[in-house]
Amino acid sequence: MKKVLLVFISLFVIHPVFALGIYKDLNLLNNSEPKANKILYEFVLKDLGMSSEEIKKLADIDMNSVKALEIDLNDDGTKEIIGVVYSTMYWGTAGYSLFILQSIAGKYKNIAYLINFEPQKEVSILNKKTNGYRDIKLFGSSAYRFKPFILKFDNGLYIDMMQVNSIKKLK
Repeated sequence: MKKVLLVFISLFVIHPVFALGIYKDLNLLNNSEPKANKILYEFVLKDLGMSSEEIKKLADIDMNSVKALEIDLNDDGTKEIIGVVYSTMYWGTAGYSLFILQSIAGKYKNIAYLINFEPQKEVSILNKKTNGYRDIKLFGSSAYRFKPFILKFDNGLYIDMMQVNSIKKLK
């Protein structure tokens, strides 16, 4: 019986994890880092040109609304910030907006291009790289019917390849 259980665990639990080539899973719903949260919060304030009081009043965004983690996506020794802001300002029928911030010359730039996802599912940073950056597996909301999709790095941005392929078909 133990052998059957070990074979089952190996085939259906361990093997799929290795097959996907997951570098690290991130849980943005229940986990964050204070330093990363602060960086994303300050990025949002600057990006919108608002004070903390204004953004709290307008969209109920404060430090507690932000969940972010640091991870080096391109193995250059500098960690990027990946996160979400829980507010109606960054949420719609397609899900929540994903932020991937990269430090360039001491300033942060969002390198996630119009990415909406379901943060209740884990964000998987994959071993596979495109243009020197790790691919990212997310779960989509309504447009994807809660199915996974992959982000790849192209022309300086993380993009949803399914979205790109759909646009190409329209042309």
